Amino acid sequence: MPKGHNPLDRCQFLDTLSRLKPADDVLASLGWNTNKLHKKYMQAASCLLANVWLMSAREDCHYLAISQRPDNYTRNRYQSEGIGYRPLVQKVLPDFLSRGLLKKVRGFIERDELGFGTGRISRFEPSTVLLATLQEHQITVEDVDFGNPEVIRLRGPKPRRAYRRENEAKPSGSLINYQDTEQTNRMRKVLLGYNEYVSTFQIEFPEDLEPANRTGTRFHRVFNEDFDHGGRLVGHWIQGISSKNRQHLRFNGEEVAELDFSNMNVHLLYSQIDQCWDQGDAYDLQDSIASPISRELGKYGFLIAMNISNRRGFGRALKEQIRRRGYPERQINGKYGFNSMRVLEALERKHSRVKHLFFDPKRGLRCMQMESSIMQKVLSVLDEVHGAPALPMHDGVIVRKSDQDAARETMWLAYKGAGHTSRPEIKIEF
Repeated sequence: MPKGHNPLDRCQFLDTLSRLKPADDVLASLGWNTNKLHKKYMQAASCLLANVWLMSAREDCHYLAISQRPDNYTRNRYQSEGIGYRPLVQKVLPDFLSRGLLKKVRGFIERDELGFGTGRISRFEPSTVLLATLQEHQITVEDVDFGNPEVIRLRGPKPRRAYRRENEAKPSGSLINYQDTEQTNRMRKVLLGYNEYVSTFQIEFPEDLEPANRTGTRFHRVFNEDFDHGGRLVGHWIQGISSKNRQHLRFNGEEVAELDFSNMNVHLLYSQIDQCWDQGDAYDLQDSIASPISRELGKYGFLIAMNISNRRGFGRALKEQIRRRGYPERQINGKYGFNSMRVLEALERKHSRVKHLFFDPKRGLRCMQMESSIMQKVLSVLDEVHGAPALPMHDGVIVRKSDQDAARETMWLAYKGAGHTSRPEIKIEF
């Protein structure tokens, strides 16, 4: 069954840093004598309850994934304040199971004849009693203490033909420790200051318009293998809202505007050869591709060509991206479908000056780092100079309508200050 269709694939992975503030009240309602519970037991139970609530707050999520391997609870940069293996896995978890508050779905490991394979760590399904008790206590995101998670994160390389345990080595690589430098300390200080600023302004969004998991309220940056690749700001619930509905957001009660750099990745790629893209819409393939979604094919095709390692996987990746965007199947396959190689050839003709830079994932991640550094600068200036509430959307920013002129000027100055030759247009989406 494809990933995403199996309910077990939609789960909340245990966050060892999270705690439920009113955990003692919830446990008392469930029959525990909290006065006799050891401090470490209470901390572990608080962590488990917080994760159950976080799971319940997610749309179509019914399972909590908990590793039962001791090495997954080793203290490191990302789990410096996390719950240990013994209090959680050996004490609290069996207690919740014996009381019928959790039901275990056992994990597995599947190996081929060479010993390689994949696995799924055990899932735990909360009982209706446990979920109802949390609901009775009217738990909200304000009742969860997320601790002090590391905001500057570094992922290692993707493992190749090696057994990997779920949540330890994702397709993009597992989180790895690193030595702090002046650069990482500076980035962390800036981002922590920005997160503190974000917490001071009010964000409103109609609950009935679109389901939104509002548990993520802080940003972090994820780099790939080193700090010159990747680094986008992610983690806030606002980034999960569809583009068509973001206009309904309100910052401090005021309507918002979204500004973004047009064809940002194209301009960054041309800047790497000290040239400019100045020939109109970089993604428009209507002259070469007879398809009602020719521009979408050009946009996603260009991004895929920048971030995939070879031509062989281009077609599959492009069709999957178009399918994910919700376009009708007849526009992907059949009579009205498209030929992936024709799309690639059209892109290579249109962008002949940079086609030699395609199929180099490192280069795509390098462009992402350039983009994220520019946006970090934009956010810092809007905060420190203009006092303007602003949230990033990768290569764009959402601000109050009254701040859109300041945002446009700040975006242009930040891009110009980074020393790039190609000059993207800054568009106002709404």
